[in-house]
Parts: sequence; C-alpha cells; structure tokens
Amino acid sequence: MKTWYVKYYFSVLLLLSGFAVRSQHNDTVIYNQSTYNTFFENKAKDLKLWNEAPPVILPQHSGFMVISTTFFSTVWYHSQNLAVPANDKIKINRRDSKPRFYATSSSHWWQRFYDPAFLASTKHIYRNSWQNHHWRRNYNGVFSAHIINGQNGGNIVFALSHGENKNEKIYDFLYQNTVRPGFVINSSNPDTYSGGTPYADCWEAYFGFLNGNWASMKQDSSLSAQYFNDIGPVAWPSAGYVSADGEQLSQGLRHPSSIIHDGYIYIYVIDASMDGTGGVKLIRVKQEDAIVPQRYQTWSGKEWIAALPEGYTKDKIDSYFTVRGPANKPVITNDKNTIRFTVARFNESTNDFIAVEEYINQDNTLQVAFRYSGDLINWSEREIIYSAAGWGSSALRYPVFLNKNGLTDGSIDKEEFYVIGTRDDGNVTKLHFVKHQLNSPGTGSVNSNSNELLWTTNQSYRMNNTTVLRNAADVNFEHVEVFPVPTLSYLDISFQVNSLARIFISLFSLNGVPVENVIEETFLPQNVKRTLDFSNLKSGVYLLKVTDNNRSIVKKIIKL
Repeated sequence: MKTWYVKYYFSVLLLLSGFAVRSQHNDTVIYNQSTYNTFFENKAKDLKLWNEAPPVILPQHSGFMVISTTFFSTVWYHSQNLAVPANDKIKINRRDSKPRFYATSSSHWWQRFYDPAFLASTKHIYRNSWQNHHWRRNYNGVFSAHIINGQNGGNIVFALSHGENKNEKIYDFLYQNTVRPGFVINSSNPDTYSGGTPYADCWEAYFGFLNGNWASMKQDSSLSAQYFNDIGPVAWPSAGYVSADGEQLSQGLRHPSSIIHDGYIYIYVIDASMDGTGGVKLIRVKQEDAIVPQRYQTWSGKEWIAALPEGYTKDKIDSYFTVRGPANKPVITNDKNTIRFTVARFNESTNDFIAVEEYINQDNTLQVAFRYSGDLINWSEREIIYSAAGWGSSALRYPVFLNKNGLTDGSIDKEEFYVIGTRDDGNVTKLHFVKHQLNSPGTGSVNSNSNELLWTTNQSYRMNNTTVLRNAADVNFEHVEVFPVPTLSYLDISFQVNSLARIFISLFSLNGVPVENVIEETFLPQNVKRTLDFSNLKSGVYLLKVTDNNRSIVKKIIKL
C-alpha cells in the first residue's frame, strides 16, 4: 500500500492542520510531503504586492523576475529562491523610481479605480482602452509566462493573461459590461453586478478572455518597456459569448496555464461554454508565432484546428461576440468542475507529464489533485493531494508547479518539486514533495517461502509466483512477463498496456521491505518491454511489483 509521509512545520495555517494525503496508487512510498508559507514584504512604499494567483517566476541575471497578479499585473525583482523548504519572507522591490505596470485592465490604472464617465471622456489619455479593449475591461492578470526568442531576434517575455469584462461595482463606481450590454447594472440590485464584501461574481454578466502579451528584454533580463504589448485574445469559447438576441452562451475562457514542449507553447484554459461543449481546452502555437493570434490552434479530438473564428481581429472584436468558436474537444470534460489545470514535464523523460488540477467536488468541497499523461491530451484519473471545505478556506488557490530552482517554467525533477497556491491574504502556500529514498535490505541472501505474507492492509494476500493484489473492472495492463528467472544481472520485463495508465514498478524483499523504485511512467496503449539492471543487487529472492491505479501484479524473481 502506498503511504504518504506528511509533516507540518507551520503554525499560521491552522485550517490545514488536519489535512492528510491519500494516494490512489497501491504502491510503495513515493514522496514525503511538507507544507510551508511564503510571505512577501515589499520595499516600495507606494505599491503593494498582492497575489490573487501564484506569482509567475522567471529567471533574471541577478535573481528572479516576479509577475504578480490582481486586477492588473506588476513586475517585481528579488534575489531569494522561493523553493526553500521553510517558512520564509521574501523582500521584493521595483527596478525604477516609478511604478511600472506591465499588464493593465482598462478600469484600473496606477493602483486606483477611475470613474467610468472619466474613463470614457476625451480628457482621459487611455480613453480608447476603456472604450475598445473589451477583453481586459475590468481585469487583466498574467497567469503564465515564458522567456522565448522574439521574431526580430533577442528574447521576449511572452505572457498569457486572464481578462474579464463584467458588470462590477467598486466603491460607488459602476462598470457596465460591453459583451452583454442588455444585462444592465443596477446599483440597488446586487444580483446585477460583481462586488460586495465578501466579493462575489455576477455570472450572468461575466465574460473571460484568454489574452496574449509580450515585452522585449534587456541584456540584464529586465523588461525594456513600460507596458506589455497587447495582442488581444488568442482563442475563443466554443459556444461564443452571447446569442444574437443577447442571451449568454458562455462565461468565456478562464485561468490559463502553459508549458513549452517540442517547439510549441501548449495552453490549458477553462472553456465555460454552457451548451455542453466546455471543459479544459488545449491550445497550442509555435514559439516563433506566439505574437500572431491567427496562428493559434486547438485540439478537436482528431486534429489541430484554428483557435479563433475565421476573419477575427481584435479591432473588430465587438462584432464577433455572437460568433461560435472552434469545435474543439475538452481534454477534461466540463462536468469535472475544474477551476484551473496546470501542467509540468518531468525532466527525466521526454514525454512524462504531470498536472495539478483544482476543482469543486460534488459535495462542494475544494480539491486539488494530480493527473498524469504521456501526450498532453489523454490524462489519468485524479489523485487527490489537498482538500478544503470550500474556496474561502482554501490555502492552495490556482495551484502551479515550482521547480527546485525557484521557477514556474513547467519543468520539474521527479526527485523534488513544489506545488504552490495562494491564500486570501495574497501570500503563498508551498507543498513540498521530495521523493522517498528506499533503503536496501540487509546483506546476505533472503530465504524464500512461497506462502510468505507480503504485507497487511485491510486484506491479507498470500504470495504465489504471481499474485494479483487488487482487481478492477478496467484492466489497464496485463500479460506481465519477466525473463530470465533466476538472473545474474539483467532482467527483461514485458507487459501490455490497454489504456492510458500511470505504471509503477517497484522491487521489494520477500518480506515486503522496499528496495528500489524501478519505473514510474505514463504509458499510452502499447506493448512495453524494458531491460532492468539488477547487477548490483545482493543475491536472494525478491518481489517485483507492477501497479497502476486499479491493479497490482507481483512477480517473484531470484538474483544469483
């Protein structure tokens, strides 16, 4: 039975103190897990850093570039590595004497909200942004970013932002949405706007957008411009936004994440289409085409198709709100209630991916789970790592992966990584995963008994040459064969994978003591054959256990 060793080194987050991690894998211990907190202390007196989503952290020659997200996004710099297994406080600073806001919403400028009448007047320098930039009218927060080569040479920061256009009341200001203008905001009716304390969204007048942004970099890896270049939306909800008569068809695209793989930027985003076509959608673009919205593609279930409606440009976006988007297929269906889906690749393998999914469970609790994939499209079942009573009590909002180098670039080591998320105070919770190191058994040979009791769980299993520890209706793998037995050094193992499966192969002593984790990998349907090197193994009888979520098979092997 797989066990998680869970340690808690904090006192602030008492709401997590009763949390226990359970895994669906029937496998030996894989990770030790610890939980820590990071608090941000900003040196800038006139600007406060507050993270609604986890910060995007990119390398900078003397430390780290941090993109912090709220109604807008700001860029900060610091020299401390967030990937430290401890409660810590990070001091951050601006690079300039003036605040530099790199991704702004249209209603919120320079850390203040403006009267909508003033924003729409010719007196306001950014009047056109308020009037025409529908995709970031109320909110424009960077959720994911990468450093890539620009089209004209040199590096750029390419960022994906979550934009919002909605009815909203902030203080006494009323902001009317422009996607469904027939749903009119009414200051005396809270059901017609987002706002209040605690803040609640009016979903009938809420529309999300997936936006692209970029900025050139200087030689010191800082940004060279005051604002990101805004390329507007790069994808479209499958149902469109509203019908011709003004009825809402979707709440748009929300909470993006991205990963670079094989020359492409792959983007996962929540499509909140209300006609049954929504879910987690997969979008991609070649790195060299990242700033060209018309080059984006989305997965249809069979092929890659255009992610935007034909003829669309951001300059005429208001004429496209009634146009349906692509007939794409979700990689996670809309009935899973996903809030965010973030992916990383294990550095030890070319096509071994892990996702962290935040979702609302059927009992309205908030859950965070791992999934696994070998192709970025087909994903395993959920493996829960965190639970909270609801959104308000969650300390792991919008989770992402953080590698041991302190970066959120979508690449992690199996040996050690973090999952980070935010709390309601704008600071960060870190779940630290360290692969458990299995110890070798004692010296000398191990005596064999064909009826040895392996281990005790809620059931007892007796050991024969091959034992199935658990059966399920869905058999993901079968026909496990090992050769030669006995062996002096190398052992071939073969098995058939019938459907997408996360396979673990582990070695135990005959009395159930863990010896070594041999394979941990996601397989597509195929016949698998691997050669295992046991030349350094001491002589004796061992158990080789092959397992996935549903089924485990054990083979007895003899090392001469």
